[in-house]
Parts: sequence; structure tokens; C-alpha cells
Amino acid sequence: MINNIIIKINLYGFFKKYNMEYIFLSIPYNCNIKLLRKIFLDELITINKFINVDEILNCSIFANNTDILNDDYVLVDKEELILFPPVNGG
Repeated sequence: MINNIIIKINLYGFFKKYNMEYIFLSIPYNCNIKLLRKIFLDELITINKFINVDEILNCSIFANNTDILNDDYVLVDKEELILFPPVNGG
């Protein structure tokens, strides 16, 4: 039985100022987007305790190559995601 899977998250917008283009995460098998948000936030705080992304992460959109993913979407091993943070208009 698989305990963990590895995913890659490509990062845009807000995360660029931290020189982060992507992150690999080891997450539990059958992890959904809702749990991924918490795991991802914990990892970001581990990387840089000054990153304050809780609010941004909660209104960001996760997507794969074809779909925007809701919180119930279950991730698979080696899945590649895109994280789109909120965008400010000008």
C-alpha cells in the first residue's frame, strides 16, 4: 500500500517575490486539495517563517493541465499542479 505520493506545484504571482517557481511535496495517499492547502502552508512556513500566505492560499486556485480543482479533488502520484494566487487589478 502506498503511504505517500509526490506532487509538484508550479507557483505564480505572490510567490515569485520569494524566488519560488515550484515546490515538490510528499503528501498522504488520497490527499485532497483541502488537506493540501494545510500541508502546503506548513511547508512554506518551514521554508520561510516570515511568509504570511494563509489568507492568500485560501483564496488561491489549484489547477492541473485541464481543470480548476475543487477542495474535494483527490490527488494522484506525480501529479503536477498550478497554484494561481488572487490577482489585483490596476
